[in-house]
Amino acid sequence: MPLHDLIVFVETARFGSMTQAGVKLGRVQSSISLRIKHLEDRLAVRLFDRTPHGLELTSAGKAFLPRASEIISQWNTALEHVRRVKTGARAVKLGVEITEVARNPNLVSKLLSKVACSELRITAGHSRNLLEHVKEGQVDIAVVAGAMPRGIENYKALYSEPTVIASRNLSAFATDVDNFMALIHSQECILYDEMMEIFESKKIWPKILECHSYNIVRSYLGHMDTLTVLPKSMAMDLIVGRGMDCSYVEIGSRSYDVGIVERHGVSENAIGRVSKLISDFYDTLQCEEKISLTANERIKGLRNAEPDIFTA
Repeated sequence: MPLHDLIVFVETARFGSMTQAGVKLGRVQSSISLRIKHLEDRLAVRLFDRTPHGLELTSAGKAFLPRASEIISQWNTALEHVRRVKTGARAVKLGVEITEVARNPNLVSKLLSKVACSELRITAGHSRNLLEHVKEGQVDIAVVAGAMPRGIENYKALYSEPTVIASRNLSAFATDVDNFMALIHSQECILYDEMMEIFESKKIWPKILECHSYNIVRSYLGHMDTLTVLPKSMAMDLIVGRGMDCSYVEIGSRSYDVGIVERHGVSENAIGRVSKLISDFYDTLQCEEKISLTANERIKGLRNAEPDIFTA
């Protein structure tokens, strides 16, 4: 069965018109009609019904469409793989800090809208591990967050915002530490050290609850006497975006910083392109976050009612 017949069938189904499919494929309508007839003869079924509104798939056509589309996709993937082998190109390996995946889900979707899936492999991880993976060559580029150790090669700062402690009852925490739990995503999380430093400096020791995802952190935060350390934009999303009965206080001069690290000696064009897309994304985000955070604080008056137990 010629692959081109499948392509003609899929495009005709998409447009509901042989004429429009012909325009897309650079063929005249009579040629498209002939290819469809050959395919129907080969399958011994009718694939289209003619209606006043155009061509519509028959039940057999509807059953065949996803299979035909899959075959075309597999063929294109095979061609791309051969091309990459021939040119020596390979997929870019990108690691993204887990907190950023939760805080900024649009980052991954934006990248995949600009870069073919066959050209990009994305994994989520904790910044400490990602830095090691870059050093060992397991990852080409890493989006990392938190306080970075000194001396990291090829590190570029991209984004910064305040870090906050969020809780539904911060006033009670100031006088009832024993009955509170501090929520963390993982002890590998970059915000874990931030939280421990705060408690150490204040000589307070709440119980620690390790959660398996940020969704669990959010759930506990809204229904129990708990607190957690978050980037300010995540706290604002809980309060303003999700309507959670929660408040926050900024942690002095501490900030949540995001940067990008490239594997030493990397010079491939594809890696440079991905790096540029990430940088552009955060340049735009930085401007948007400054505007939205300031506006939400003014609307909600969120900075006026919290104790100074964490800020002194």
